[in-house]
Amino acid sequence: MKKLALLLALLLLTASASLAHQPEKIEIKLTGKRLIVNALHGTKKVDAHYVKSFIVKLDGKKIIEQNYSLQTPLGQIAIYEIPELAGKHSTLTVSATCSIYGTKTEVLELNK
Repeated sequence: MKKLALLLALLLLTASASLAHQPEKIEIKLTGKRLIVNALHGTKKVDAHYVKSFIVKLDGKKIIEQNYSLQTPLGQIAIYEIPELAGKHSTLTVSATCSIYGTKTEVLELNK
């Protein structure tokens, strides 16, 4: 009986994880000090399966972490004003994390 219950629990966990997915793509647009992030993450249940957070790093140092509790059916968009971009930096890293499973990361090389 214990083995059956364990197997059933494992199947339920596997099924819910298979329905979840990381964001498909992160689009990054940089204009001066303004960063526009668009995480494509299609879902019908926008309050249960959504982009949970964005993390932005400048040269490996975390400068922004923003959390969400829902998204649009297509994904999540954010606009950030980053004064530090006026200086000389080499990389901007943006990560978007799904509320259920997975993280997608994009890196933008600066001043190249």
